[in-house]
Amino acid sequence: MVQLNEQGNRYEWSRASEEDGIPYGYAMALKANGWKKGKSEGASVLYMKGNNKIA
Repeated sequence: MVQLNEQGNRYEWSRASEEDGIPYGYAMALKANGWKKGKSEGASVLYMKGNNKIA
C-alpha cells in the first residue's frame, strides 16, 4: 500500500503496468470471482463488484 485516503487504498504492484495492464490470469480471476469490467480511462481500468471498486 502506498497511499490511504477517503476514496480508498492505493497499491503498487510490479506485475501491472500502464503498457500491458494487469496480467491475463489476474483479470480472469477477477471475472471468475464476480468482478465486472467497467470503463477505461487512459491506463486505468475500473472493475466493480457490488459497492466495491478496483482501478
